[in-house]
Amino acid sequence: MASYNSLYSTPSYTGYDLSGGSDAVAIWMLIAAILAAVGGVLVYVLFMTKKNEGKLKGFAKWLYEFLHFNKLSIEVVLKLTYIVAAIFITLAAFGYLGSSMWYLFFAQIIVGNIVLRICYELILVLVLLWRNTEDIKKAVKK
Repeated sequence: MASYNSLYSTPSYTGYDLSGGSDAVAIWMLIAAILAAVGGVLVYVLFMTKKNEGKLKGFAKWLYEFLHFNKLSIEVVLKLTYIVAAIFITLAAFGYLGSSMWYLFFAQIIVGNIVLRICYELILVLVLLWRNTEDIKKAVKK
């Protein structure tokens, strides 16, 4: 007959003691931080200088503009997440119809989507301010 400890103990599927793995993770995190710092400084010094502006083509030009934040990706992400969230709020509201809470259905359809729209517009105002500031800076430069 098997003992209590053998029946209710946690089995070791791999045969390895994984309890000491946190030391290896911590060492790797330190190495990764050092490599990231060195790599970041090298990329900034060798690639991100103003002398490369306008000289690069293709992927290098896209990467240069991406790293200089000349084009913001957040606007596309915000628009996509707004559409997904609006569809979710609208579809989720239909769950109230089956439970005879029609007033919550209308509240979520109307108020939920209005609140969502206001929140996303407030966030997009920051993006539009940045874009307008960039346009003014370009106009003044010329």
